[in-house]
Formats: sequence, C-alpha cells, structure tokens
Amino acid sequence: MDNALAYFIATSMMPYNLVEKEGFQTFVRALNPSYKLPSRKTLTESRIPELYLETRANVGNIIKMLILLSLTTDYWTSTSNQPFIALPCHFINSNSSLSSACLGCIELSEDYTGDNIADILHMLLLDYEIPEWKICSMTTDHGSNMIKAVNNMKISHVNCFDHALNIAVSRILKMEEVMTVIEKVKGIHNIFAHSWKTVREMEIIQVKFGLPQKKFPSFSKTRWWSVLELMNTIIEQELSLTSFLRGYKNGEFKKLCLRENEIDILKNLSSVLRPIREITDNLAADSYVTGLAIFPIISSLNSKLADALERSNVVT
Repeated sequence: MDNALAYFIATSMMPYNLVEKEGFQTFVRALNPSYKLPSRKTLTESRIPELYLETRANVGNIIKMLILLSLTTDYWTSTSNQPFIALPCHFINSNSSLSSACLGCIELSEDYTGDNIADILHMLLLDYEIPEWKICSMTTDHGSNMIKAVNNMKISHVNCFDHALNIAVSRILKMEEVMTVIEKVKGIHNIFAHSWKTVREMEIIQVKFGLPQKKFPSFSKTRWWSVLELMNTIIEQELSLTSFLRGYKNGEFKKLCLRENEIDILKNLSSVLRPIREITDNLAADSYVTGLAIFPIISSLNSKLADALERSNVVT
C-alpha cells in the first residue's frame, strides 16, 4: 500500500505533504482503518526513491532490448522559476506498438547554451549505455542552442513541425492590421477579468438578446490559442458585447467597440487559426505517428488560407 501511495503521488504530481492533510487521512482511514500512512519523511527519503530506482531499472532493461529508438527534448521553467530539461525516447515495443519512456528530467544549473545542453543529454545517454547507432534522430524546436546541441552530439536532427506552426501563428498575430484588433480583444478581456460587476451586467444583456450566458475566456501570453477562444466568444457575443460597451458606465468602454471590418478580420483569423489549433492538439501525441500527417496538414492549411483570402477579397 505504501508503494501504491508512492505511485499515486509520483504519477499524479501530488505534494508530499498530502499525507499530513486531515481530509486525506480521514479518507484513508475510511478505506482501511488498519493502514498507517507513512510520514512525509518516509516518502521523500525511502518510498519515492525506491519507486524511481525500480522504474529506472525497468526502463533500462527495455532500452537494452531495443534495436532502434528516437529522441525528443525540450527545456522549460517551472512555476518556482527553476529551469529543467527532459529527454523522452520513442520506440516500437515487443507488441509492435509505439511506446515511449522518459530517460531523465534534470534541473539546469548552467546557461542554456548548445554545448551545455549537449553535455547534459550526452550524460543521460551514457547513463543508460545507449550507443549512437541505436539513435535514429532527435526532434527539438527551432532554437539555435537546441540545433547546436544535437549537431554536437552528431545525431540526425528533426525540426518540430508543431513549433514551426506556433511560430507562424505568432507572426500572423504580429501583422499590423491584426495587432490593432488583437489589442482591442485584449482590452475587452481585461474589462471582464478584473470586475465581477461587469460580468454580472454582461449576463443581463446576454439574456436580453437571447444569447448564451457565456463568460469571456482567460487570456495567456504564452498560449496563442487562448486568443482564439477569446476571439470566437467575441464573434458569438457581438450584439450583446457592443450593447455593453456602449452603455456600461455611460460608454466608458465604447472605444473598444469593434467596427465591421474588424469583425471581418476576427472571422478570417478564426477560420485560419481554428484548424491550426486542432492540428496542434493532434500533433502533441506520443501514442501514434504524427510525421505522416505533415504533408496533408500543409495542403489543408493552404486550402483554408486560400478560402480566407477569397472571402477577404469579396469583402474588400
């Protein structure tokens, strides 16, 4: 039961102090009054490390049996502002199914240079005694430090197509005409993000126009699809939103009212970005091969873009 608890905490990313919470202790006693929960110290110094060593040994045994594998890697900063880098590997298992395993996730103590990243990745590969001939390729984003790291390791490099799509979207959102409208969209978001009174007033107007009582989604600077969700809500709520902006507090926010051509821009943006959002979700997978979808995806995006351009010319 201790091992099952350790597995739950590790795989669900629960805090160690869960075992000290009165509610959790009551829940466990209800399941099994005779079971004594391990202390936080026992978890951190014994149960979790034992689980890690067991899992690592299992992964090592799988890797030894493989003929070929591919790698992906990326680094990020945690909510506590600590930088980490991970190295997953992908392979065909004994059941002829696509599978993956994480070879390591290490805190970065040095600068994110190509040389430093290469040293860390090389250390992880040596730890599992993986020879170079077993590695088909490594997929990373388009960062120059990542590309240099892979080149230093003399491994075939594959650019992440999903990352390229995200770069393309960021360039779309930085176009002059688009930026002006997006700034209004962000301004509208801020009205409802910081005041429950504006949300309440908007709900009253939505009922008046017979529209769904929908709240405006939150916006994140690091997730472009949050802008898409916000845009779609604004398009859907155009009538009620315009009424609110013109009437609330004697028209304090009427400068954020969207003109007809700006609504057209949002609709065209939505038609182009919606399939990209769906593609992004489908490409973020490790249980099936995504590379085969790239050429059909490009063809589909070209078609969607042509349709949007045609509609734009008709409006013009």
